[in-house]
Amino acid sequence: MWGCPLAEVLTRRIELPARGGAIAAYEIGPADRPIDLVFSHANGFNARTYLSILAPVAATRRILLPDIRGHGRTALPADPAGRADWTDARDDLLALLDVLDLGDVTLAGHSMGATVSLLAAAEAPARVRDLVLFEPVIMPAGATGGAGRLADGPGHAEAPRRLRQPRGGDPGLYRARGLPVLDAADARRLRRRRLPRRGGRVGDARRRPGVGSIPTTSPRRTTCGGALSAIQAPVRIFRAEKGSTVGATPQELQAIKPGLGQEVVPETTHFLPMERPNLVIAALSG
Repeated sequence: MWGCPLAEVLTRRIELPARGGAIAAYEIGPADRPIDLVFSHANGFNARTYLSILAPVAATRRILLPDIRGHGRTALPADPAGRADWTDARDDLLALLDVLDLGDVTLAGHSMGATVSLLAAAEAPARVRDLVLFEPVIMPAGATGGAGRLADGPGHAEAPRRLRQPRGGDPGLYRARGLPVLDAADARRLRRRRLPRRGGRVGDARRRPGVGSIPTTSPRRTTCGGALSAIQAPVRIFRAEKGSTVGATPQELQAIKPGLGQEVVPETTHFLPMERPNLVIAALSG
């Protein structure tokens, strides 16, 4: 199932004392290389969803894929009460970079993960070499709210709110697998909220039982725009042709950050990484 053999995937639990717990992550790539790419997943997914996509990139780069708070195996507190946006996920990523003392890294991600990477890079410029963002959530000019309850997708949540837990087997393993979106066909099924059953029922990637979920609203456009303008490192943004969550126009973004790399990917939706994995591989291979 996975493009990267499980024997080559290092499962990590990284304590973040300042953040109140531990963050779970996968690490892949040459063991003799330092981590030089951190990839953050979309809302409602988890790190393992992207292992098969990023496996070819791991031929030349050491990649860390964390489970964002409220997702996968991460044990950071995730009570949604009082959480209005994704800044806590940004601060978790910053703490992760600090604890592992990572530097000269590429921050990359999909949707919420791309937005969190953008916000973190503005706060830790000395640690970031460049950013590669697939479908970040950036509101258009004139937007006044966080995202008008826009979830991490074009107008709705990416994942079903509740999926039945597996019968038998290791529930933790099912949660780690989360939503097995491996290709464009699976992405379309997920958008219609009809998922294939692979070896049994699928655990819920959005909510770990008893923990809660991450907010579905993104930071205000002014926050993202300020972050983008503050970043000195190269930034590339890949947006979908249809239903993109990059609400700001290319001209608006170019005005915020002259020299910004932008590409509209034809015949794609918000699930761009699943629909164009070869583009992701080419953009991240270095």
